[in-house]
Amino acid sequence: MPDYPAHLEIDYRDQLSRGLVLIKWWLLAIPHYLILAFFLGGGLYVANEAVTNEPARWVWGGGLIGLLVLIAAVVLLFTGRYPRPIYDLVLGLNRWVLRVAGYAGLMTDQYPPFRLDLGEREDRGELALTPSTRTQEAELGAARPGTSVAQGAVPTMHADWTAGRIVALVLGSLLLVAAAGIGIGGATLAVANATSRDDAGFLMSEQRALSTATYAIASTNLRLAEGPAAGVPEQFVGTVKVQVTAQGANPVFLGVASTGDAAAYLRGVAYATVVDIPPRPAAPVYRTTPGSPPQTTPTDAQIWLAQGVGAGTHSVTFSLESGDWTVVVMNADGQAAVSADLAVGATVPGLRWLVAILLSVAGTGLLIGVVLVVAAVQTARTPTPMQGEGIDQGAGAHRA
Repeated sequence: MPDYPAHLEIDYRDQLSRGLVLIKWWLLAIPHYLILAFFLGGGLYVANEAVTNEPARWVWGGGLIGLLVLIAAVVLLFTGRYPRPIYDLVLGLNRWVLRVAGYAGLMTDQYPPFRLDLGEREDRGELALTPSTRTQEAELGAARPGTSVAQGAVPTMHADWTAGRIVALVLGSLLLVAAAGIGIGGATLAVANATSRDDAGFLMSEQRALSTATYAIASTNLRLAEGPAAGVPEQFVGTVKVQVTAQGANPVFLGVASTGDAAAYLRGVAYATVVDIPPRPAAPVYRTTPGSPPQTTPTDAQIWLAQGVGAGTHSVTFSLESGDWTVVVMNADGQAAVSADLAVGATVPGLRWLVAILLSVAGTGLLIGVVLVVAAVQTARTPTPMQGEGIDQGAGAHRA
């Protein structure tokens, strides 16, 4: 319909590049996909708040376009008019999305430009500079001695995306994404190293509440490598610390034993095995083994590599050794209904070196990625006159 307010035009191409068909819809379009994920909603924004002590979760995944349309809908509801600035911006964002869709859909070999086309009509193929930039004509003439721009002509920026420039842009974008991920990981470790260490220098996890109506709480099998790799955990992790805080007045026992000895002691005993500790607010997941009370109290068993008992908060420390190990928490008197808070940590002597390496790699990747992206974009932008206008050669020459 000629009077319909929206028009989508894609020129039919008699022939397209055979080689680009294999890579442009997934590899070459990666930089645009990263941007469009922000426009269309490439992730979920989650917020938690406490309402009567119960967590309430709000999720938004509509992207920038969806958010702008929501704002426009609210304004429309009260005023009856679509805000013109939001209209122009949404129009430009959708044009960007459709240009990428046409390229990724193998309808054209012209690489989509990185630009917003605001307003009622889109410039076809060329990004014309605004009238306020007509003053740049003198600068263009000064940059090229003996050259003057025809009166009324406005210089345009034509994007010449050769295969080499596109590859440089894609590689730069991938480097930026990878470097950003490595940098975030390194920064997170640096913050944890600075804020999560206790007074003794152990990097500790947060305390999680564990409870069971049975007689013991046991970890799953903790296996450390044997042979040449056995020294690696000790060199990197250092000394391990397990800390327990009793949730009542009764003393709590904490012990670490080989998995075989722990299984022999708990054989026939009703106990709970912690199979997963998901992020808060989810509760730990247990596997319960039925049975009866233990024959002896845990303090009487001679199987523990490290052990501690007491009310309140206490801990055990031990060096990593190759083999299979199990952590056991029980009431000191062997009675049922175990309840305690548990935290695990280690000295991690190699963490500072790891942070330094990660941040160095991230910084190098960011630098190379920025150079590749900027070089590809800048070299692809070449000034050309608008169609029908010309740049005259010769001092003082003008075309009417």
